[in-house]
Amino acid sequence: DRFKVDAVQWVDGFSLVVECVNEGGDDWEPEELCHTYVLRWESGAGTSQPSKIRLDEEYVGASICADATPPGDGPYLHTVRLPAWDLALLAHRKSSDSHVSLVGLGPGEPGVLEVLEDDSVDPDALLAKVPLTEEDDDNFVLGMALDTTSTGVRVLDPCKSERPLPPCPVVFLLTTDGRLLLYSVAQSVPDDQFSRVYPPTLVLPPSPQLPAAPGEALQVLLGGATGSPAGSPAASPAAAGKGEPDLKAAMGAGIPSDDEDDLLDDDDHGDPAGSGGGVAPAAEAAAKE
Repeated sequence: DRFKVDAVQWVDGFSLVVECVNEGGDDWEPEELCHTYVLRWESGAGTSQPSKIRLDEEYVGASICADATPPGDGPYLHTVRLPAWDLALLAHRKSSDSHVSLVGLGPGEPGVLEVLEDDSVDPDALLAKVPLTEEDDDNFVLGMALDTTSTGVRVLDPCKSERPLPPCPVVFLLTTDGRLLLYSVAQSVPDDQFSRVYPPTLVLPPSPQLPAAPGEALQVLLGGATGSPAGSPAASPAAAGKGEPDLKAAMGAGIPSDDEDDLLDDDDHGDPAGSGGGVAPAAEAAAKE
């Protein structure tokens, strides 16, 4: 076997995730091309010999596509950590299936967590899925981040559809075709465990003391530095009275159409497809255990 280390990521001060990819040939099944290990130290990295636990390849790094990205164009492994639940979320840049894996890092041996085991719930409906591209090609996770400030996202318990869950963390996935996918990360637990699983500090609203965007930057984003598109309100720092950006105008600003875009000469460059347009984010929610 010709395995090489493909990606390394710390998930906490005691646990290191290492992914190895097999370069031995084409006789391997897709789920056998990638082996993922968790190296864990009992009392901090470097103080003792770590234990090595291999994670189930059916759920972590499945269906690795070696040509999904040019060699050296990493990082390939994306991780986010949810300490309150002893949980890590893993996504491999080259994996066309099982895009996001849940790995438990609590006491005992690390391992992959499966979604709800309930006959009344379809587990596939609870996975963080990445759809195919518009051309029906494989799609991949370019980046991943976790937000713990979204208090207004409503998530219903999949086992008790009428019961709303407390505010849950939200994971953001950026895909190779430019989509931004949002999924809620949640646990379905009995009512008497809510206070333990969903402590008040799990999800908190953002601080109101965060500084506003500089007026000059907002003007540039709206085209104020080069002239606003026809029919689009421009940002005016003075409109707020104290040099602050006019956020209401910013929210109502239109996106210039191809006809209004004078940055490119149609005679020299042709009609640039999608010029002035934007990618609409796709928002989805799934509850996980």
